[in-house]
Amino acid sequence: MNMNKKNIVLLIIILGLISWVGCSSLSNSKAEMELQKESESFQEETIQPEDLKTEIEPPEQEEDSIEFEIIDIPFCIEQAAEYIAEMTAIWDEDDGELWGMYLHAPVMIICRNTREIITNVPDNEGSLVPVETEFGIVYSGFYPKNYFLGNTIVHWNDTWWGMSIWQDLINSWGGLYIMAHEAFHVVQWMEWSIKSIAPLKHIYQNKDGEVESVRGEVHALYRALNSTGDERNEAIREVLLYRTLRQEKLEHLELGNLLLNSEFNNEITEGMAMYTAFKLVYHDWDEIDKLLTSFITALERENVRFAGPDFLFGYISGALYAFLLDDLGINWKEGITIQTNLAVFLEEFLLQ
Repeated sequence: MNMNKKNIVLLIIILGLISWVGCSSLSNSKAEMELQKESESFQEETIQPEDLKTEIEPPEQEEDSIEFEIIDIPFCIEQAAEYIAEMTAIWDEDDGELWGMYLHAPVMIICRNTREIITNVPDNEGSLVPVETEFGIVYSGFYPKNYFLGNTIVHWNDTWWGMSIWQDLINSWGGLYIMAHEAFHVVQWMEWSIKSIAPLKHIYQNKDGEVESVRGEVHALYRALNSTGDERNEAIREVLLYRTLRQEKLEHLELGNLLLNSEFNNEITEGMAMYTAFKLVYHDWDEIDKLLTSFITALERENVRFAGPDFLFGYISGALYAFLLDDLGINWKEGITIQTNLAVFLEEFLLQ
């Protein structure tokens, strides 16, 4: 894989288009309704098709950078079927090893312009038509115009789908990553009833140094992952210090418990989806390390609502916790829920 600046920027932009599905388990208390409203507002601001067509400003050019360009290649059933076949082969190869269960899930590749779709399984209402391709049978049809689209999880025709935008797949080396990420969200929902809620509002508001706190926690996690012995233990203590000081302040806020749970939620949903997609698609640690460092670098960008640390933190911290806990040999996956605090496993490790 040629890891150049264009590739990194493209993946970050693609992740910027991933939308949330509101957490249906929230009750009707005033505080919870406010957080739900925040989640719905986020959907309205990010997942409209016209937004996805917005022209993206190219980054500043450096001597070794490549001209930034998004190419709109017409939808191709054969090429979409090849993506699906490659994704299926990856799931088959995993054979339940990563999570103790098979990760096969309904996936949908959709053309942003025409809303033509290709899926790996038929829908439950019989709207899709089977098509024979070089890579096996896929199912073809059209997605309704009044339904939103994005790199996300959607419920359509009585089926949950991991949806991937065709134009995003073909304009990035990360096409299979996108598919694996969104498909895992389907597994999360179907197996554990886990769905994402809105990004982390308190981090964006940054009233008490939250942005620097999450950046510090992420950098310390990365140092812990790449060190051993006393140096690793010291980095873990730093992780816990940043996290504890930030989260203790939430206890005094009206929405404190919900905001705290939103951090856990984002790490378990988006962080685990990132971790899973990296593990499935990239077998070389050097590749994964380059991707992790690119996201850590992105965390340093301007604090813009839905596009800065409030958006990226759960992805990066969740993935880093998962890789670190794996490296420590900790059995952390069994029994996780939407409110699992991954830092507890590190606290227990230090007490050994």
